[in-house]
Amino acid sequence: MKKSLVCITAYSNKFWEINVQGTIFIVLYGKIGSKGSVNTKEFVSEELCMKRANKLIESKFKKGYWEIRKDNGRSQTSISRNY
Repeated sequence: MKKSLVCITAYSNKFWEINVQGTIFIVLYGKIGSKGSVNTKEFVSEELCMKRANKLIESKFKKGYWEIRKDNGRSQTSISRNY
């Protein structure tokens, strides 16, 4: 599962992406236009990894992030990015 989110307001211009691969997730985040920073985390099971990833995604939605579609509209559809 891959999710790409952005938060563009008067005070911020950020991106946040997550890529879940089995028992590992990779998070890429930073200011739009920068290379960003990368964090990885490994879990004991795929179920726990997915649960934690979904929890992070929900927390980003609560902070004002949204997913964007390939046609640049706001949506619940994510854009894939190569890691």
